[in-house]
Amino acid sequence: MSDFFPTFNSLQHRNSDIESLFEVLYDASISVKPDTFFGLNLQWPKFDLPTQYRQYIISFHTEYVDLEWTIKQAQIVYPKQLVLISEFDIAQHPAWPDNVVCLQQRTIHKQLTVAVMHHGYCNNPTVPQYKFSSLSFRADQYKIFVTAFLLKHVSKDNMILTFHNQKLGPIASWPNDIQALQGLDLNLSVQFINFNDQFDRTKNRPVANACWQIPPFQNSLINLTNESVASSYSMFKSNSIILPGPYFTEKTFKPLLSARPFIAVGQFESLKELQALGFSTDFGLPNDYDNDPGNFSRIEKIFYAIEYANSTDIKKLFDTSFDSVIHNVNHIVNGALSGRCQDLNSYHKKLLVTYLN
Repeated sequence: MSDFFPTFNSLQHRNSDIESLFEVLYDASISVKPDTFFGLNLQWPKFDLPTQYRQYIISFHTEYVDLEWTIKQAQIVYPKQLVLISEFDIAQHPAWPDNVVCLQQRTIHKQLTVAVMHHGYCNNPTVPQYKFSSLSFRADQYKIFVTAFLLKHVSKDNMILTFHNQKLGPIASWPNDIQALQGLDLNLSVQFINFNDQFDRTKNRPVANACWQIPPFQNSLINLTNESVASSYSMFKSNSIILPGPYFTEKTFKPLLSARPFIAVGQFESLKELQALGFSTDFGLPNDYDNDPGNFSRIEKIFYAIEYANSTDIKKLFDTSFDSVIHNVNHIVNGALSGRCQDLNSYHKKLLVTYLN
């Protein structure tokens, strides 16, 4: 298994495959009707929706929602209904066509179950050698910021860091007057400090990437998660919006499974969502950054959390975070997370089944 779930759609796969995946994702049995198109757990799709169906069920889970594609497809099939299922509570905004219905179905519990099956979990963490770990393959905006800050302010004897500097797409620009970025060398080269993971695109498989049994999680304490999507505030179709989120991948799974505290370098309200899922994020670190949707004001607050940890004894940080990290591991493996997700999913799950009847 390379990804946590397969990707199936009505153009390329059998109805039985779609029915099986639907039950895996949503704990509900269905019979695919000929007038309903399904695209489940899509990953940056390259096809257009055919127009002959009565309704369309589209979902994104292990990859981020492709907003431009989804809006384009809703316009193509308009006025027929397109039901968009994702991990997120997506607010309607002027860019959305009025034939789109957004439903939230969390699958993080199922993804973490797969990760545990393949990689296990840690329930006896010890004080590690290094205070920080930060892993970055792509040269995305927030990864550049965090890497530059660590290189300037944290001793190389106190962290594990990788920065592969892979430019796999356009990098969002930033204003020149952001105070928090002043004095940082943002023109970064490839960096490997105290660890080289030998990572490349051929190894980029989500389930394999969830392996926490490597030095950045065994030999260091606080992980900078460097999530795949870190921006929250954006301009989209000439509208100012808060992007759907927070988006979690194996980058957040690894500190959870390795019983390590972390700073959520990702979209705003990442900690809030984890708390809603029953996790504890009381690691003894400043977490004001989580409440700030502003991309550049939030990065300044993330820097403050790093500074605080950098000036605090590692044993104190370990002791302060210990109860929370043990709770998080137990929450995953004792089934409590699954129960919480099922409760949170129940209302929209009923709506989904109604649409299919």
